[in-house]
Amino acid sequence: MLQLRVLGGLSIDRDGVPVDAAGAQRKGMAALAVLAVGGDRGVSRARLVGLLWGERDEDSARRTLAQALYQLRRTLGEDALTVGTAELRLNPEVVTSDVGAFEAALAQDDRRGAAAAYRGPFLDGVHVPGAPEFERWAECERARIAGRFGRAVEELAREATAVGDAAQAVQWWRCTAGVDPLSSRIALGLVDALAASGDTAGAIRQGELYQTLWREELDTEPEPAFAARLAALRAGRHATPTGGVPVGGVAAAQKADAAPMPPATPSLPAAPSLPAAPAVPEPGPSLPPSVTARRRRAPWRMRVLAGLGLTVAVGTAGVLESRHGRADPPSMPRVLVAAFDNATGDTTLDPVGRMAAGWITERLGETGLVRVVDARTAVVASGDAGRPPGLAPSGVDRLHALAAATGADVVVWGTYYRTGDSLRVETQIADAKDGHVLQAVVPVSAPVVAPFAAIERAREAVTGAMATLYNPRMSDFIRQSRTPPTYEAYREAIAGWDLLAARKFAESAAHMRRAFALDSTYPQPLIMAAFDYEALAQPAAADSMIAALHARPERLSAADQDLVAIVSDWLHGQYDDAVAAAHALREHAPGPEADMLVGISASRARRLREAADAFARSDPERGWMRGWANLPGYQLTAYHMLGEPAAAVAVAEAGVRKFPGAQTTIIDLVIAYVGAGRVDDAVRTAIGAEGLPDDPEYDAGSVLWDCGRELRAHGHPREGDVLAERALAWYQARPAAVRETPAGRVVVARALYRAKHWAAADSAFQALARDGVGGVVTVAYLGGLAARRGDRAAAARWDDALAAIHVPYANGLPTAARARIAALLGDRDRATALYRRAEAEGLSYVLSDHADMDFASVRDYPPFAALLRSRD
Repeated sequence: MLQLRVLGGLSIDRDGVPVDAAGAQRKGMAALAVLAVGGDRGVSRARLVGLLWGERDEDSARRTLAQALYQLRRTLGEDALTVGTAELRLNPEVVTSDVGAFEAALAQDDRRGAAAAYRGPFLDGVHVPGAPEFERWAECERARIAGRFGRAVEELAREATAVGDAAQAVQWWRCTAGVDPLSSRIALGLVDALAASGDTAGAIRQGELYQTLWREELDTEPEPAFAARLAALRAGRHATPTGGVPVGGVAAAQKADAAPMPPATPSLPAAPSLPAAPAVPEPGPSLPPSVTARRRRAPWRMRVLAGLGLTVAVGTAGVLESRHGRADPPSMPRVLVAAFDNATGDTTLDPVGRMAAGWITERLGETGLVRVVDARTAVVASGDAGRPPGLAPSGVDRLHALAAATGADVVVWGTYYRTGDSLRVETQIADAKDGHVLQAVVPVSAPVVAPFAAIERAREAVTGAMATLYNPRMSDFIRQSRTPPTYEAYREAIAGWDLLAARKFAESAAHMRRAFALDSTYPQPLIMAAFDYEALAQPAAADSMIAALHARPERLSAADQDLVAIVSDWLHGQYDDAVAAAHALREHAPGPEADMLVGISASRARRLREAADAFARSDPERGWMRGWANLPGYQLTAYHMLGEPAAAVAVAEAGVRKFPGAQTTIIDLVIAYVGAGRVDDAVRTAIGAEGLPDDPEYDAGSVLWDCGRELRAHGHPREGDVLAERALAWYQARPAAVRETPAGRVVVARALYRAKHWAAADSAFQALARDGVGGVVTVAYLGGLAARRGDRAAAARWDDALAAIHVPYANGLPTAARARIAALLGDRDRATALYRRAEAEGLSYVLSDHADMDFASVRDYPPFAALLRSRD
């Protein structure tokens, strides 16, 4: 019986004895790896030839595939190696595979079996020249399989913890902590397991290391619960974990209008003094200022040294383990950059290997991402231990020798070749303990007469790869990129992610576009720029980013393609498709972002139970969406409309605690309070928001109005009317420079309408229409005002105007406005039909529609009410 091994390399055993497959074509072996992943489903011949011989015409490629399989059968002595004709599969009676065993174990919920089958990354160290599509496919599969392994190991840790097997739990928790060192969930699991095993001192040490890592890497303290746990351990108490409330949901982009109720001006409870929002500094560089302020040495220095035949190793002796008088935290990996191997056959190029090691060492030392071994020590150790030539046992032994000589955790090593007039540099980053390749860096080339150019490119590529490995802000999704970015592109992208978390979408988009301009092989910043523009309600700009990405699909990993599909589906109102794409993202890049995007997409698609469940699964403290103050909004929407007010309040209060002073979380809280019948709390909270600064997306007027709208719809018209008046006064008191802009004029006109100042609102919207301001919004309000005063002829004209609007990305908004006019005219069946059509045209589900005052006549009409309830 043959066994194909694709986890940790590529080889074949027969009854446990390695088979010499030297006679087989490399692409033939690669084809077997594809079939192993295909499993019982099989893989079409067209798919195989596209992956491995895509440069050939179809007939030639199919003949070459047939020849490669024939050669494999001869080499392995098995005539029935594969079965099938159009769809090929490995013959299970002849050959099994380790990846098949891994997948089968997971399918049977046998996580221990899966962990035992996983002997290393998929096709680790395997390169198939002339098959770029295969290389990209292998990268995606490597990430997918590794992600499934990581989740299985964490489940094993939890199971061991649950049954009280402390020693086993420590082992599994240590494994998961190595995968995600900044996860408070995993850190607490490890600390508790150590304490339960009787190693309280070790638990305290582990907790202190975790706190140090947070302080050094994130320049902040871990959550209070972690400090409380350590205090309990020091006091001799082993406290149980305190779970946080998962939150999620980006606040709805549309906040619709409120319904008129009898005017009144009662006195309301006085507003309590809410805590002022803490000052939020402008996002700075992604690295600590003390690091980013250091000067890069000029490239000319390398040219001079290269011309003199000197090595950079001596010149970089100053790159030590201590920077700026402080020691690096011990939890940071210690990295040795070994001298690169000269495989050119030209001894005059020998100095290039040490030059590469010295220059990369210098650059890594500047970043502050890792601790670096002094370049002189690295050179001596490299000479003694040799370069690790791969991942065979001998290679692991050499890595161990390097680690023993220098105390390194990670080794960077490489080889340079001469191809014609070019020098090609190939680099890998490996774990010094077991030889596991952590990251294969994109090969770089330069003219052989200018080796410093190749070294400079290799340096930036290695530094970018190291950044994606060891910056704790880089989530699993971000690491899914096909190739690591250059370091300069990485720094721009990190700045963009910081700004995106702060909901400064325009600034984020600018950084993301600069990152892509610096490294066009790194597509994720362009994807995030599309995300930014979608959030800014600039769909044409977002679509232009999507088009640029579609033009180069070969640069996109499977996870990248999923996120592109999600943003594109949002832009075009295809929310069910977006949900499917988000679920695909969960398979390709499982993590908090995937669950949050499932939740956001499901909420837009009116699949509210699915949205709530997705957010409950996610960890809002991890990933690039961490820090979004408007994430609780979608989960609040789900619970509010599912009739679960206690859950809605819990989510909203957690959001306010996490983001004190953010107007978007105050909006969530007042809506939750109204739903729970806590009217006084809602009113006091809304009025208290007047003392808080504006949010990137919301302001105090928004809070007042949203609270008023909900109060009116939930049977409290008197209080709702007062808050609508208060919102109008707040907007009218804004500086003229804000109030008299086109956007400011629309806001004031809407506030007049919401406060039921019908004549003033009509005058304001008529003026906007004459000036061509407001678009669909202006036409919609004019139609609503005509219906309110009973002018059916005028209402019909505005309805016709809305029906004639055909603009890109409208996604049902004109049709929804027509539904409001029909509802105001009392035509409930027409209002229902139009709203249903708007949803089919791509109308995103928004919380405000259930309380919209223009829909008051149909709110309790069963056919219409069904359109506002969850679809699942």
